[in-house]
Amino acid sequence: MDQARAALSRARINHLDATRAELPSFQSALGEIMTALLPMDAACAGLARKLGEHEADSRSLLPAMLALKLQAATQAIRAVELTTELVGVGSYSAKGTASRLLRDVHAARYHPPTSFVTRQLLGRWALGLPWNFDLNEHPVR
Repeated sequence: MDQARAALSRARINHLDATRAELPSFQSALGEIMTALLPMDAACAGLARKLGEHEADSRSLLPAMLALKLQAATQAIRAVELTTELVGVGSYSAKGTASRLLRDVHAARYHPPTSFVTRQLLGRWALGLPWNFDLNEHPVR
């Protein structure tokens, strides 16, 4: 978000004699991105607080951790993609921070456990079935 704010403040729309940051349409689009990111921030803080409580069994929080990791990765990718669109062609500068973020944010999708494994784990947990981190296409009974 810091990079997006800085880039939008620098990016001028000459025929309007304004920066993108000054225009309501860009402000609204950035607000939409914030509505996706702020709940992730709050969820991370809440989960960290629960992990810090000595009476909490950290193993019981594993499903929440997995779900939050998956959602945070998804929202981070979406946020970077949308902000690079708002910034425009300047996002694709080979040395620019936005282009590096666009590339790097996708790493969260592939860092174990992947979304495919996470969805299977959480589905089994929701059904009360045994689960582990190995993909298994055998029927679970």
